Amino acid sequence: MLNVFQQVQTKAHLIRATLEGILFGLLSITEILIPDKQECQETIIMASGGFTKNDFWLQLTADIFQMRLVVSQEIESSAWGAVLIGFMTFGIETNHQDIEEKVFIPNFEHQDIYQENFRKFNKVYEALKDL
Repeated sequence: MLNVFQQVQTKAHLIRATLEGILFGLLSITEILIPDKQECQETIIMASGGFTKNDFWLQLTADIFQMRLVVSQEIESSAWGAVLIGFMTFGIETNHQDIEEKVFIPNFEHQDIYQENFRKFNKVYEALKDL
């Protein structure tokens, strides 16, 4: 039987596995919030913050979620989004236009491998969640 640690050959493998684990955790939450597969495929991920400085992580996110990922030019997107929600709540009109800085399209060739790895992630989670 192959030890899991024997599969991790470099620091890069361990870092990538960590990033994938984080994204699989977020994907499991997304599946609860958006259970309809069709609606999920039509959903766009809006990304902001320090995470957006790493194109590899952004593309990995698009590939794992199989969703279009958009990075806004807004520096403080979370704060600005809260303001816009407040405006909408109170019926305040705004002429704000969100300008896309970068767009990441999911690579459909990676879909099968990430679905299989996500299935394994869920299986391990179920086995360990009560520990």
